[in-house]
Amino acid sequence: MKKAFCFKFDTSLGMAQDIETGANCEAFCKVTLDLKNPPSAETDKEASEGVRRMVSNSMGVDFNLVHIITEEEYILEVEEEV
Repeated sequence: MKKAFCFKFDTSLGMAQDIETGANCEAFCKVTLDLKNPPSAETDKEASEGVRRMVSNSMGVDFNLVHIITEEEYILEVEEEV
């Protein structure tokens, strides 16, 4: 089963800029994993935290500046940018 984990990167990281003003803005990331045993409702937060740590480490950014968001929030934010 595929499981999506979605994140928002803090503005202070400078990962994205507003095309009109050039000001730093939030960036978004979606990681989809094919899991044999998807996390239960009870372990979903723990799984999300683990993926959050993996993403922050692989991007070389402070863990505290990567925020977990829902897939619905991700879709809304990404669609607004198109």
